[in-house]
Amino acid sequence: MIRRLKYYGANLMLGLLPLANFPRLNRILFKLQGVQIEPNTKIYSSVKFQGAVDVSIGQHTFIGDRTVFTGGRSAIKIGSYCDVSDQVVFVTGTHRVDAVNVRTAGEGRAEDIIVEDGVWVGYRALILPGVTIGYKSIIGAGCVVSKNVPPRSVVVGNPMVILKSI
Repeated sequence: MIRRLKYYGANLMLGLLPLANFPRLNRILFKLQGVQIEPNTKIYSSVKFQGAVDVSIGQHTFIGDRTVFTGGRSAIKIGSYCDVSDQVVFVTGTHRVDAVNVRTAGEGRAEDIIVEDGVWVGYRALILPGVTIGYKSIIGAGCVVSKNVPPRSVVVGNPMVILKSI
């Protein structure tokens, strides 16, 4: 009961705050919601954490306006010194394909997402279940990340393609 009160109280406060003017307060309020946030991380008050996702965010990381973390019983780990632009969506939930029954979306499942240190994620990128984004990679704006990204890679598009190594 107390945990729920903290969660909803923090959520109410975050909704009343200006987007980025209070990074320390935002960190405190998100921690009350169960998010693990390291020091010196700047996170907008409009960021949403939905579902049963265990989120941890490293130090000196930036999380932009209206970014969403959602999914089932899983984890999303964002490393240190990362820059996540606005309206990025991290989704850990998916379904098995069921070709036999009436619904094609079969049994639900969740897969972790790992974003290693120094990654830059562009505006409105979509990060899908089970991927690891390697050290110091760049994810282009609007990119749909559906498979692992090697370290120091630049990826763009839908479907995702590796543009080059840096």
